[in-house]
Amino acid sequence: MDSIEKVLNNIDSMKDEIIQAVSSIVKIPSVNPKYPGVNSDDVIGGESDANEFIAEIYSSLGAQVDIWSEEPNRNNVVAVIKGSSSGKSLIFNGHIDTVPTGRADDWKFSDPFSGEIFEDKIYGRGACDMKAGLISQAMAAKALKKSGINLKGDLILESVVGEEVMDHEAGTTATVKRGYRADAAIVAEPSASGKDPLCVVPVSPGVAWVTLTCTGKASHASNRGETIRAGGPGWGVGVNAIDKGQFLVDSLLKLEQEWGLTKKHHLFNPGHFTLLPGVINGGPHGVDVPFIISEYCKIEYAIWHHPHETFEDVKSEFEEFVKNASALDEWLRENPPEITWNLHWPPYDTPEDHPICSTVAKSHEKAAIGTRFEGPAIYRGFYAVDDATLSRLMINDNMVSIKADGFIGGVQMTLKHGNDFTVKMTEQALFADYLKQLGEKTKDANAFLLNVGRVCMEAETIVLDLDTLYTDSRTREVMNDSYQFSPFRKLIREGVLGGSQTKVAKHLTHWISVDGEESRGLPGTKEGHRDDFTVLSSDVFIMWKWAERMKTLIQKCR
Repeated sequence: MDSIEKVLNNIDSMKDEIIQAVSSIVKIPSVNPKYPGVNSDDVIGGESDANEFIAEIYSSLGAQVDIWSEEPNRNNVVAVIKGSSSGKSLIFNGHIDTVPTGRADDWKFSDPFSGEIFEDKIYGRGACDMKAGLISQAMAAKALKKSGINLKGDLILESVVGEEVMDHEAGTTATVKRGYRADAAIVAEPSASGKDPLCVVPVSPGVAWVTLTCTGKASHASNRGETIRAGGPGWGVGVNAIDKGQFLVDSLLKLEQEWGLTKKHHLFNPGHFTLLPGVINGGPHGVDVPFIISEYCKIEYAIWHHPHETFEDVKSEFEEFVKNASALDEWLRENPPEITWNLHWPPYDTPEDHPICSTVAKSHEKAAIGTRFEGPAIYRGFYAVDDATLSRLMINDNMVSIKADGFIGGVQMTLKHGNDFTVKMTEQALFADYLKQLGEKTKDANAFLLNVGRVCMEAETIVLDLDTLYTDSRTREVMNDSYQFSPFRKLIREGVLGGSQTKVAKHLTHWISVDGEESRGLPGTKEGHRDDFTVLSSDVFIMWKWAERMKTLIQKCR
C-alpha cells in the first residue's frame, strides 16, 4: 500500500470523528464582531472560543501551537508541523469567523448554532463557511500522522479571524506579520457554485467601489408638474436629483448588459462581471420627507471586473460611459455627476499550470475515486475577491520592488542604515513615516504625523507635509487614537483612502524613535527640509498602489 492510499484509508476510517468535530465546532458561535448591524459586545470572544477547539486538535498532532490576537478577545491559532527541511512548505488557511445568523425562524432547527446532524447534513451557521474546511484541514494533518508519514517540508495550519468583513489585518495578514510564510497556500474557502461544489480556484475578479452623486434643485413638491410638462418652466422651478440618478442607473444597466456579452473568462459563468447599484440615497438636504424636490442623489456602485483588466481600464471605461450618458440629458450635460472612487480590490490570477494548482488537481482526482466527485478536477473562478496568492519582494542593484497577483496593502521593512541613508520612491509606491512627539509625552502613543506621504514622480521627489495637506487648518493635531486620527480622516474625505483600507491607519501606529537633535526639524518645513529623500527612521511602511490617487491629492493641494 503506497503512502497516498494509506492516508486516504485513514481518512475514511475517521469519518465519524470528522463529522462529529464539525458538528461540535458549529455549536460554538463565532460571529464576526465587526459585521454591520452586529452588537460587538454580544459576540466578542466567540472567535477565540471556537479557535480553542481548533487548537486542541492541532495540539493532538504534536504540532507547535501559537495562539495570539491583534485585537482583544479575537485569537488566531497557528500550528506548525515541522518537516525535514528538504521540501517545499505549505499553508492550510481558513477563517473561524461567520456572518450573523439572520432570523432564527428561517432555520430548519430553531437554534442557528445547533450543529444538528440530519439526513447526511450538518445544520448551523458556519457549517459550510467555513468550519468544515478548517476541520478537514486539521483532520488531513491527523491522517498523515496516523499513517506514519514524515513530511519533507513544513505544514502550517492557520485558523484566523476577520475574514467576513475583509478585516485581514486581524487575521491572515497578522499571521504573515508574525512570520508564517510558505511556498504555497491552500484556503478551504467554500464559495463555489452549486453546480461545482469542489473546485480548484486560481483566479479572482477585481472589485471597485464607486460613488455617483447627482445634484438637483430644491423646490416644493407641488411644483413637480411644472418641471416635467412640455412648455413648463423646467429648471427654473426645480430639478429632481433622484430622477437624474435613475437616468444614470438605467443607462449603466446597458453597459452592464454589454459587459455580459463581451467580457468573458473561461473560469467564470457568462455575465459574472457586473455593475451593481447597491445603495441609493437621495432627497432634500437635512429633510427626510417626500414633500420637497430632491437636491441630491448618491448611488454606490460595486463593480466586478474581469481579472485581466486594470483598475485604470475599468475607471476609464466607466467614467467615459457616464460622461456620454450625461450628455444625453439637458441637466446632466450642464451639471455632470460627481464620480468618487472609494476602493479598489485588485484581481489575482494564478496560472492554471502552476505547480500548486496541478498538485491540488491531481490530489483531488485521487481522493475522489469512488465518490460523486470522481473525475478530473474542475477549475473555476472565485466568485468574490481575495488577497494576493503569490507575492515576491525583489532586490536588484539597490532597487526594491514587489510583484504580486492580487492585493498588497503595504509592506513594512526594517532597514539598517546610517545618517546618509536615502530612499527614492517610484510612482508605484506611497511612503509614510512617523516620529514620536518630542517632549514630555515621548513615551506615550501620542505623536505628530510628520509626513502623510511622499511620491516620486518623473524623477522629482514630492514632499507633502501637514501644512500643505490641511487647507482648512494650519494646526497639527496630536493623534490620540490608534484607529481614528485626523490626517487619515482628511485623506478619506479626499478619496485617497476608503472602505476597509482605512485600516491602513492602524498599521501606521507603530511609532518610531529617532535619536539626536537632527530629528527636531520636521521634514517639509523650513528647518527640517532636505533636498534628497531622507528616511529618519529604521522602520519604513510603504503602501503600494495608491500613487495615482496621491498624485491627484497633491495637485489639488498645490
